[in-house]
Amino acid sequence: MARHVLRISQLIHGLSPLRLARCELPGLSLERNGASVKHSMLSSGRTSLIHGRIAQRFYSSSDGTAAKQYFHEVRTLKYERMRSTCQPILNLSGEVAPDIRFKHLSVNDIVAIRYTTGQVPFPSDTEGVLYYDQAKAQIRFRLCKTWDNFQQGKDLVTPRGTAWRMRMGTITRNLRLYASNLALLKDESQTAPQDVDPYLDNHRMVVTSSPERLMSKNQHIFNISGLQNAVIEIQPGGSRADPAELKYMQSASIGSDFHINFPFRPETSGVFYYCQSQVAPTRVGELRFRICSDIQAFDHGSDLPLPSGEIWFLSSRALHLGRYYQPIREHLVKEGLLERDLYPGVPDSMVPSKSSHVTRLGEPFVVDLFGDAFALTFITLRPEISTSKILLRLRTKSKPVSRRAVVHLEEYPSAYLPKRSDKRRPSWHCAF
Repeated sequence: MARHVLRISQLIHGLSPLRLARCELPGLSLERNGASVKHSMLSSGRTSLIHGRIAQRFYSSSDGTAAKQYFHEVRTLKYERMRSTCQPILNLSGEVAPDIRFKHLSVNDIVAIRYTTGQVPFPSDTEGVLYYDQAKAQIRFRLCKTWDNFQQGKDLVTPRGTAWRMRMGTITRNLRLYASNLALLKDESQTAPQDVDPYLDNHRMVVTSSPERLMSKNQHIFNISGLQNAVIEIQPGGSRADPAELKYMQSASIGSDFHINFPFRPETSGVFYYCQSQVAPTRVGELRFRICSDIQAFDHGSDLPLPSGEIWFLSSRALHLGRYYQPIREHLVKEGLLERDLYPGVPDSMVPSKSSHVTRLGEPFVVDLFGDAFALTFITLRPEISTSKILLRLRTKSKPVSRRAVVHLEEYPSAYLPKRSDKRRPSWHCAF
C-alpha cells in the first residue's frame, strides 16, 4: 500500500497545477472548498503542498476568497468572427504573465504571455483582443474597448516603439507549448503556421500551381518575407517530392566569382502559381508569386515585383534547364500546364540559357520590348545540329515599353514587298 501511495504522489507532483485541478485518478479526490484540497491517500503535509500550488491559480488570498477568473479566454483570432463567437475583451493591464486559454475543441491548453522580457507588466489600459495578422504572420494585440472599435484601434507597442507580437517562428518551434494556438490558427486561417516559419522551410507545400485549382485543392498561403532562399516542396498526388529552392534576385559581386542573394521583400505573403501564355499555353509560361492575404483574394492581388518594377518570374525555359527546378517542372507536367519535352531533338546542352531560340518559323518565343534589340539563337536539326546567334533590332518611333510579349517569326508578307525601296528586302518578320 505504501508503494502505491508513493507512485500516486510522484504522478501528482509531475502534473502541472492546471492539469491537476481538472484530472480524476482512482482513489484521488480534489475539492476546491475554501482553502482546502483533500486527498484520501496522502498525508496532511503533502495535501498542504498541493493546495498551495493550486490556490495560487484559483485564489488571491489565503482565506480562500474567490478572485478574478484565473485565465483570459481567446475564442477566435479572426476579426470577422469576434462578434459571432462573443469574444471577450481582454484586460491585461498591470499583469506580468497573464494566462491565455486559446479555446479549441481538440486542444484546450493555457499559455502565459509576457509584455517584454523580465518582470515588466503590461501597461495600463491594455484592453482589447488578440488577433492574427495574416500578411505579417504574427499574432498581435489590438487596443479597443469593443469589437466595433477594432478597425479604429491601434496595435499594442513595446517600450522600444515596435508592435507587440507573437512570432510564428517562436510558436512553431514550441509545438507542445503552443498547441492550442496552432490548432485555432489551422481552423480559422488558410495559412498553416508551419508554412510561414523560415526555419521550417520544408513545410511550404505546393499542391497545385493552377490558378483555377487553388481553392479546390486548398492551397496554403506562404510568407517568404526576408528569405534569401525560399525552399518549397511539391506534393503531386499525395506523395512528397524533393524540395526546390527559389531565389528573389542575384547579382554578381564585383571582383569575385561569388553572387549576392537579395532577400524577398517585406510582406511577401501569397502563393506561387503558373501563368500560361494564351498563344502557346503548354510551351510558354512563367512561374510567378501572387501577393494576397488568402486564396479568395487571389484575383484582386498583385504579382511580386522586382526592385526595377518588373514582375518576378521564372520562365518555362529556365524551369526546363535548371536542375534545381526539376520538382517544379515535373509538377507542372503532371498538372498538364507544361509539355515535358519543350525542345524535341535538341540536347539541353545546346539550348541557350540567356537568350530565346527557335528551330523553325512559327515557333513561339518571348521577347522584352523594353530594349531596342534582342538576341535570338537559331538551332538547325538537319543535317546536323548547329546554332547561329543573331541580334534583332526594334525600330520604333514610340518610347519602348517594359513589357514581355510572345512572338514568332514568319515569312515576310509578299503584299508589303512592292512598297519597300530597300535594296535588301526582308525575308521574314516578327509577328505578335
